[in-house]
Amino acid sequence: MKNWKFLAVMLVSMFALSACNTAPKVVSAGDMYKADNYLMSPAQINSLLADQKTASGLNVLDVRTPAEFQTECLDGAKMVDFEAPDFDTKIAGLDKNANYLVYCRTGRRSGLVVSKMRGLGFKNIVELKGGINAWKADGEKVNQNCR
Repeated sequence: MKNWKFLAVMLVSMFALSACNTAPKVVSAGDMYKADNYLMSPAQINSLLADQKTASGLNVLDVRTPAEFQTECLDGAKMVDFEAPDFDTKIAGLDKNANYLVYCRTGRRSGLVVSKMRGLGFKNIVELKGGINAWKADGEKVNQNCR
């Protein structure tokens, strides 16, 4: 009887530990825009950008301020200043059927932008988890010549 209880406790403990696995999910290009997959790590974004077919159809939106953008950005990024008075108009004017990667410095602003875009009917959005700071912390390269 004692062994049975011990075995039951061990099985429950192993199940609980496996349920807590927080390793990033590998997202394929085919389902990267699904609502539960939109927040992607720097490594996941880097692998998407390495795929020329996926990268060529991806619009990279940097939602930081002009001063932040001019310091550094991801390759091919277009700045859409989250703090600008015409930000809502600029976002609403984008093609809702296009594919977007949105990032900021830490992920706070990009999270707000992704929510706003989804509310406007955009479906094909991924967000860089942790922003450009996480990108750099993972050793990924940034562009120093942004305009």
